[in-house]
Amino acid sequence: MGLIERHIEKTKMRFPVARTKARVDMLYGVEGFPHAALIDASGHLVWSGHPGGLEESLVKRLLEDAAFVAPVEGKAYKGLNKRIRKREYGKALAEAVKGLKKAPEDAGFAKARASLEGLLEHKRKAAAAAVDAGDHGLAWGLLVEVEELFDGTDEAKAAKARAKELEKLPEAKDAIEAYKKIRKADEVALTGDYEKAARTYKTVASKFPDTASGRRARAFMNRHPL
Repeated sequence: MGLIERHIEKTKMRFPVARTKARVDMLYGVEGFPHAALIDASGHLVWSGHPGGLEESLVKRLLEDAAFVAPVEGKAYKGLNKRIRKREYGKALAEAVKGLKKAPEDAGFAKARASLEGLLEHKRKAAAAAVDAGDHGLAWGLLVEVEELFDGTDEAKAAKARAKELEKLPEAKDAIEAYKKIRKADEVALTGDYEKAARTYKTVASKFPDTASGRRARAFMNRHPL
């Protein structure tokens, strides 16, 4: 039994314990133990620190912003669940609608349709709210998500058109570019190349300081100056 295992047994810890590398600690702002990090529905790090400092109100707000489409139990929904797991929500929605035409009282197809339409409506409202808040980068990103997730639907076509409109707005240009770079940095971080991700954060923080993505990047750099 190793040192960590002996300590867990001695202190009777009842929460998950993980070993991380220094680069992971840098990315998530780990400066002591215990430590918690909160990731929002878009994959962004929105809070980092001692678990005792995490406010319940923040967790509740982020849960309200999250949306999830779960597979439906039953062998009859094998094809539908395959679409859901592959995040092909446009095709999954079409299959649910088709299934309900054949069997209007089918609870499984009804549940799937409600979840998919709920997710679609959630993202559309979130995009509209982002525009109202002046966060054109996030709005653009949400519209692109709708376009990709619900490919083949009228809603996806409308989202694509709206995203194109945002790209033409002079006041949205920097915000959208900054958002694209931040998302790329997030993807790079998932591969384990935290140093490269951090360099992108630094670029966004300095080049787009007045955007929402720039402010998020600056907050990251304040925690982890290069």
